Amino acid sequence: MYIEYRGIGPIIFAFPFIFCVFVNMVVDRFFGEGYHEQHNWPVATAFLLAGVFNWVLGCYLNSRKKTVIDPNTGKEVIIYSLHDIFDIKIQYWSIPIILFSIFLFLK
Repeated sequence: MYIEYRGIGPIIFAFPFIFCVFVNMVVDRFFGEGYHEQHNWPVATAFLLAGVFNWVLGCYLNSRKKTVIDPNTGKEVIIYSLHDIFDIKIQYWSIPIILFSIFLFLK
């Protein structure tokens, strides 16, 4: 199977897992061992945080630009940084992540 991506697009799949581990450790620390296994809100919060982080990072990375001079024409050319997966910019992958978090909150 071929995964089409540019830049650091595939990293979006790591964010929910990283945030789940972090939130589960914090919740277990404050509410007791195994609390996150009995409640949905810690995982939902982790997915919400991952979605927001992904949106902010995607907007930042995809807004970076570099101005260069084209040697053939002598004109300025603006080159934008592009980070996507399956031709969808990484910040837009935040929408399904956040929707899944809302689903978990309502479950």
